[in-house]
Amino acid sequence: MKRRGLFALLRPGWPDEARLVVQQPVFARLLSRAPPRGSCLNIGSGEGLFLRFLNDIPELSRIVHADLQPPDLGEWRSDLRNESAVASLTGLPFADSEFDFVFCTEVLEHIEDDVRALRQIARVLRPGGTVLLSTPTPPAPADPAHVREGYTFPELTEKLSAVGIDVTGHEFCFHFAMRALLNAWRWQYALARGRRSYMPRAVVRAFGYCDRWFPLGKPWDVVVVGRKRARA
Repeated sequence: MKRRGLFALLRPGWPDEARLVVQQPVFARLLSRAPPRGSCLNIGSGEGLFLRFLNDIPELSRIVHADLQPPDLGEWRSDLRNESAVASLTGLPFADSEFDFVFCTEVLEHIEDDVRALRQIARVLRPGGTVLLSTPTPPAPADPAHVREGYTFPELTEKLSAVGIDVTGHEFCFHFAMRALLNAWRWQYALARGRRSYMPRAVVRAFGYCDRWFPLGKPWDVVVVGRKRARA
C-alpha cells in the first residue's frame, strides 16, 4: 500500500491539486458558522474537485453537480444524494428558490455576462439561503481562459448586494507559493507542448501546503459567503 501511495505521488500533477489543499480549509472555516443544509447546487463543478468536500457535509440532502459537460460523479455515482446536470451559469435549468445552498468556485471570472450569472444564482437560491463563491482578485496571474482578471472584495460585495445577496463573511487565499507554482507549471507544460505535465503530484501539493502554511505576499483570490435576503 505504501509503494502504491508513493507511485501515486510521482504521477503528473495539476494545479487544481494545490488549489484543493489551499481552499478547502478556507471553505470549511467560512461555512462552519452556519453549516449549509438541504439542497445544494455545485455549479461549475468541472472534474469534481470538491465532490468529497460537499459530500462530507452531512446536512446536505441533495447535491446537484452541474457544468457545461456532464460531470463524472465517480465513487458517488450510486449515492442517491448526488445528481449530475448539464447547465450554464447564465441560464440555469432549475426552478426559482430550488436550492438552499449554491457553491460556485473559480467560475465567475470566465463569464462575460457576470451580472446575468449572479442573477441566476440569486434566482435559484431560496430566501435565507447561502452562497459560497470564490474568484481571483487583482493582481492575479494572467489566464487566457478568463474574460476578466477578477474582482476586488468591494466590487464583489456590491455585485452580490445588487442581486439581493448580503456578504456575511470572507477570506483571501493564494499567495506567493501558488503564484510560483502556476508560473513553473505553465513553463514545463509549454515545454511539453501542452501534451502532459512533468511536475509530480508531490511537488504540486508541496507548493499548495507552502501557500497554506506560509501565506506570504499579496493574496490573489477571494472567497465570500453570502445570504439571500428574505422576501419582504
